[in-house]
Order: sequence, then C-alpha cells, then structure tokens
Amino acid sequence: MVLFILMALIIFFLYEPYGKTFLHYWSSDSFLLTHFFLEFMSISICFVIAILGCVMYPLTKSRYILMFSLLFFHVGIFDGIHTLSFTGMPFGLNPDAATWFWIIARMAESTGLILIFAKPDIPTNLRSVKTVAIITAIAGIAISVVWYQSVVFLPALIVTGPNSPTEFRTIVEYIISFLRPVTLIMVIYRYLLAKSLSGIYIIQAVIMESIGELIYVIYNNDSDPIICHIYKVIGYFYFLKGVYFTTIKDYFNNRKSAEERFTILFHTNPCMMAISTLSGKYVDVNEAFTQNIGVDREDIISKSITDIDLGDGGSIAAKLRQMLREQGQIRNEEIQYITSFKEGKTAYLSADIIDFGINKCALIIMTDITERRSLEKEFLRLDRLNLVGQMAASIGHEIRNPLTTVRGYLQLFQMRKDSLDMTKAAAVMIEELDHANTIITEFLTMAKNKRSEFSKININEIINSLLPLIKANALETGRTVKTQLGAVTEISLDTREIRQVVLNLVQNAIEATDCGGIITIRTSEENNEVILTVENDGKKIPPEVLDQLGTPFFTTKDTGTGMGLAICYSIAARHNAKLKVESTDNITRFDIRFDS
Repeated sequence: MVLFILMALIIFFLYEPYGKTFLHYWSSDSFLLTHFFLEFMSISICFVIAILGCVMYPLTKSRYILMFSLLFFHVGIFDGIHTLSFTGMPFGLNPDAATWFWIIARMAESTGLILIFAKPDIPTNLRSVKTVAIITAIAGIAISVVWYQSVVFLPALIVTGPNSPTEFRTIVEYIISFLRPVTLIMVIYRYLLAKSLSGIYIIQAVIMESIGELIYVIYNNDSDPIICHIYKVIGYFYFLKGVYFTTIKDYFNNRKSAEERFTILFHTNPCMMAISTLSGKYVDVNEAFTQNIGVDREDIISKSITDIDLGDGGSIAAKLRQMLREQGQIRNEEIQYITSFKEGKTAYLSADIIDFGINKCALIIMTDITERRSLEKEFLRLDRLNLVGQMAASIGHEIRNPLTTVRGYLQLFQMRKDSLDMTKAAAVMIEELDHANTIITEFLTMAKNKRSEFSKININEIINSLLPLIKANALETGRTVKTQLGAVTEISLDTREIRQVVLNLVQNAIEATDCGGIITIRTSEENNEVILTVENDGKKIPPEVLDQLGTPFFTTKDTGTGMGLAICYSIAARHNAKLKVESTDNITRFDIRFDS
C-alpha cells in the first residue's frame, strides 16, 4: 500500500513538467475518444458496484453496501449524462451541461462518501431492495433530466470555451478537493487503520481520487486532463474491489467456513441428524443416523423419507411434512420406530427449515430416548417395589401375629368331633389363612431393609441343586427343561434368594409355554458380568403387558398374586444386578446380569 501511494505521488509531482508535453501530442479526436473510453470505464464500474450492492445486501444487511449501491448508481447516471454532453455527442448542445454534470458527479461522490462513513457499518433491515432500486433509478433519472433542462438558469462554469473556468467553478472545485482528505480520514478511522483487506482497497480508492482531484485543480484547472480520468477509473476500480471483498468474497469465505464447521458438527454429532428437501427427499444423513436406523448412507441419499422403512407405515414422514408446513418447526415430538434389525426404539424428533445452498431444506434431529424410557420404567417399578417393601416391613409382622392366633383356635375347632360342619369350615379357613400368610411372606421378601446373607458361590451349583425339582415339575406338566451352564466365576450371592429367583422364573416359563414346550436355563460370563438366562419358546408377550411386568399385583394368570416377578426384581436390586426381559415371536428371555 505504501509503494502504491508513493508511485501515485511521484506521478502527481511529475505531471507539471511533463503533462503539457504529453497533451501536446494528443490530437483532438484521439483526446475525445480516450476521454469517452475512460468515462465509459468509470460509468461501467459505478453500475457494477450498484448492482453488486443490490444483489448482496439481502445476504449481508450491510448499511455500507446499501449506501454504496445507491451512491454509485447516481454517480454513474451523472457521469453518463456528462459523457453524452461532450461536443459531438447526442446531448452536446450546451457546453455548460457537460461541466455541470462532471461537477455534480464528483460533489455527490465526495459528500456521499462522507455520509456513508459518518456512522459505523451496522446491519439494516430493508424489506424490499428491488423497490428501493426502482425508486432510486427513477429519482436519479428525473433529477438528471430536470438539472439538464435547468442548466441555462444555473451559474456559468466556463466563460469563452471549454478551457476557461469561471470563479464559481473554481470555488466548487476547491470545495471538492477539501472534501477528499476529510473522506480519507474518516475511512481510515472506520477501518481501524486499514486492518481489513476491504478497508485497504477503500483507502487506496480515496487516495487515488484525491490525487486525481489535486492534479485537476492545481495543474490543469483550465483543461480536461486525461490523467485525472485515469486516476478516477483506478479509484473506482479500488472501490469495486473494496465492495467485492466486503460482500461477495468475505460473505462466501465466511459461508464456506460456516459450512465446514456445520459439516464437522453434523457428521460427528451423536444425535441422529438428516437433511431433506421440503418435498421429502434425503439430501444427507450423519453416521449416527445410519448406525441407528441400520441402513447405509448410500442407500438413503436421494431416497424419499417414505422409502426408508421405519416400521410406522409412513406416519412419521406424513407428520413431519404436515408440522413443517403448518408450524415451520418441530420440537421434541416423541415417535416410535423400528430399525432394520427389527428393534423397536423411541426418539424425540425435532426439525427446522434451513437454507442449504440456494434451496430451503429441513434439518431433522432425532434423539434416541429408548434407554431413557427403559430407565424411567425401571425406576417406576423399583419405586413401587420400594413402596410395597416399606409397607411389608411396617405391617407384615403386625398382621402375622393375629393370624397365627386365629389359626391356632381353628385347629382346636378341627379337633372337635361333635360338629362335622364346623370341622370342614375350620379347614377352609385355615387354608385361606395359610394363603394370606404366604402373601405376607412374599411382602417381607421384597422389604428394602431385608437382610441378605451373601457368600461367594458359583451360580451353577445353585442351579444344579434345583434341577431335580425343576425337571420333575416340568415333566409333570409336559414340558422339557434344558441347561447350558457355561464356565463362570464365583460371585457374592444370597443362595436362598437366588434359588427363589430361579424357581420363580422357571415356573413362569413353564406356565407361559404350551405342552411340549422347551425351557432353557443358561449361564455365561462376558464383560465382567455373570449372566443367568431363563428362556422359553412360548408366545410373544404383548408390549402393553411387557411394560407392566414386575409391577406388584400385576398378573395375567387367573390364580396368580402378581408378586413372583416383583420379588425377582427386588432380589436382583439387592444384588445390584439388572433384570432384563426380551420377547419376540418365538422366544421370551429373562436375563439377570451380576457384576463378577
């Protein structure tokens, strides 16, 4: 930039001794042609700046860009009429007309630049740039026509010919020359000593305009020097570059940088993310989306949302399009879908309309909450178990004492021989009291503060000790029990409680299978966990029943109490183990995972 200014100043100082010689060899025809060519260049640059500003303003909302566009549009019109008013040109009827529009253009430019940089560049919100552009064009043309027609009424700028300025014109020229350095100071201040590339170009433009103005005023106030117009064209060119870097290049560089950051965030985000057209075609999906859905990215791109089967019959796609059309966005809409692995999942669906390139698209975000919903159900179940356990601990013993007393008196009645009816009634009452006592025992088993007696033992030993009883019970009901006991390490268990869990799970499996069904008891170890599995080939458990399993008093059996699985969950919780249920069309599996 310093070298550039030095070269401009050298030309400025050399113009006095060599400028006249240069013009001496310039014929009038070539002078007019060169003058016209340079004016045509400057006018073209003015309109390019105006068009560039109108196109880029909606994207940048820059006050500077908007005012640059309006200013240089008018300067271009004034310079255009100035050029058409040369001698020999269509409007060349009044010599003062060309000079007046030359003065108007430079005055408008110098004062306009001061007005632009008088305030910082802040975002503005102009709704219709097209309307403003049309009004500006009409106003500029109207002002030019009125001014051209009024030239005869304005002060004269030349006296005896095109080379003799009046005193009024000289004063105006010096005013314009004074405004140039004022503009330069304001530009340097606004651009913080030209720290930005666009600021450097704007400063260079103002310097070129200032030097050209000084050459015109100081050395050639009685002529129309070519060198002044060369400086003017170069200055306008640097204005164009400054606006270009402020708008197009900076905008697209920032956009490219933003798109790169978005791409990184998009593809590395742990949430499922997809971009689709508003008509419903996938544009892009991230890795989390493909892994969760179970479909390769290449098989999703350019496909319709309805083409990717989520096991919902297209209802998610229809809901997505409808809500975006009506509301413009979606926030945490809970959906149920099925992956390609036939795994049912729950997710929050959110979507927004975004600008993707030159098109509007929908950004879809799905947050998997399957595990969260599972934990919520587990917490609810454990909360209920805790409540039942507290009740059991509080009232179990109090109820047992009177029941024991009543049972004792009923046994005395049974021993009497004088009343057969009383003996039968006593037997029925004793049976019901024993049933009530069994329920109370189960209550106490679920008590949170129940003491467990842990000891290191191999779970296979507990299962082997129960096998004769289990197989006899299964054989009696026409079922088969198989075992697949793997090598597992010893863990801390309450033997009596684990026996109860195994018996409860196997009994449930026997009751859930038809005659001839197979129940499998399996043990294994993986990831520092000992796994006990009880599996049967019965019918699939309906989802609404599966969600309620383990809830106290919930049962599908006519004679059940709904306490068996609740006890299993309670015992698993006391062992810091996880009990998980899976049910498909052919297999129902209960897994208990103990930390080894």
